[in-house]
Amino acid sequence: QRDTAAEPTLIHLTQHPPYPVTMAAHEAEWRKFFDAVDTNKSGSISCSELENLLTAIYDATGEKKGDIKKEAKDLLTLCDNDGSGEISWDEFRQAMMAGQS
Repeated sequence: QRDTAAEPTLIHLTQHPPYPVTMAAHEAEWRKFFDAVDTNKSGSISCSELENLLTAIYDATGEKKGDIKKEAKDLLTLCDNDGSGEISWDEFRQAMMAGQS
């Protein structure tokens, strides 16, 4: 059985650390986040996994929940370049790189 106590939580991974400064460090952080959101370990992020992420963020921050299903679908549409209905690592990485510029 795996010790999950040391593993980062989704909320922890949504916070901006005081680092990284290199692209490799950014990508390592993005990969941790991607892997945490990809709860079924399929290698891609589904709409339901995005819904879980948004719910966790709203619960942790105490923000009023919006239309989570719509927000998740909008995020999926924004990142899903190949129309597969899921966000692959490459699509996620591209979206994160676009946010860096």
